Amino acid sequence: MNLKRIVKLGGQRLFLALIAALVFGSAAMADSCPSASTFDQFSMPSITCTLNNLQFSNFGFQAGGTQPPTAAQIGVLTITTLDNEGFQFNPAMNVANGNTTDAVISFEVSGLNGTTISDLSILFNGDPGTGGAASFVETYCTDSFNTDCNQFSVTNPPGGNLSKEIDITPTTHLFITKDFGVTAGADSVASISKVVNQFSNDGPSQTVPEPSSILLLSSGLAGLGIVTRRKLRR
Repeated sequence: MNLKRIVKLGGQRLFLALIAALVFGSAAMADSCPSASTFDQFSMPSITCTLNNLQFSNFGFQAGGTQPPTAAQIGVLTITTLDNEGFQFNPAMNVANGNTTDAVISFEVSGLNGTTISDLSILFNGDPGTGGAASFVETYCTDSFNTDCNQFSVTNPPGGNLSKEIDITPTTHLFITKDFGVTAGADSVASISKVVNQFSNDGPSQTVPEPSSILLLSSGLAGLGIVTRRKLRR
């Protein structure tokens, strides 16, 4: 086999290997989180998705109370603010006359490309009515859903400040469990219609490349391979 033939075959094999790596890498990348959906689209079954440099996975849902909600009842809006991504949940919780409703949402969040999470914030609009209560409790863990955990919350009553923000030791991985619920007074209505959770992070000031960008790169490499083969034929 002459030198020209060896170079040609080596170039073709390298080109095919690059294309395969790009295609399979693109397939393995998580899609962006659904921008306007309901929680059952995240948790049944669980998906893996990204918001800029944060990846979310292992979504779970539990419900309780005398009037338990469903995952399909909880609306989800993504918050894509760079370096402060998260979710707004719209649980449509509304109970009366001593009834209760409760939802527990859980998921993992991971920093991509060296991104570290350094701050957590929560906010809700819980209305206890007369003689009732509304609460939003967040548990964040660094090793699993049950170990190395801390907790913070907002409640009404006492009302007043229904949001809270805390600094944490920078980490690339968190296990999040949020529990929000309402209890109505004997002759009153209690509700929660909005729950917000964001994750301040420090990472590359750019988003993770989308699969479409990788496909464009693949097309460029394909064109380069065609040109290379034509030159070798001369």
